[in-house]
Amino acid sequence: MVRSEIPLDDASDVRFWEDVARRRLHGTPPYYRSFLELKKERCAAVFTALAQAGPGGVLFHCAAGRDRTGLVALLLLALAGVEDGAIADDYELSTPEPVPLFAEMGHEDQGPEIAAVLAEHGLTARKAVFGVLPEDLDAVRARMLG
Repeated sequence: MVRSEIPLDDASDVRFWEDVARRRLHGTPPYYRSFLELKKERCAAVFTALAQAGPGGVLFHCAAGRDRTGLVALLLLALAGVEDGAIADDYELSTPEPVPLFAEMGHEDQGPEIAAVLAEHGLTARKAVFGVLPEDLDAVRARMLG
């Protein structure tokens, strides 16, 4: 088994995370787009590691299973040609229930809090995911296949 750890987060970028916190977007898809734009090299490193993995399964994860994992999963699904609606359905499965790890740490269920933050921005989890999916994936896919 080959083990590669590719940290997606960039905790040293205090300015970025302060902005996310100020706008109350942490734990919600509305920060994914700016993350993708500002942290391209980190995202590329994750996809390079996934592409170069040996035979067998590949595990990618984060603490809650919906932010870093959610971002990587929705991009992988989009690259695989899964329709946007199905990707949004998949993401919505990660938001309504308490995350056991957070419960153990004494945090409350974040589902209602995330829904409230999204509502403040005029979004639902579904609409937010649609806003993250890069429009140019179809162009890249067409160029690579044809």
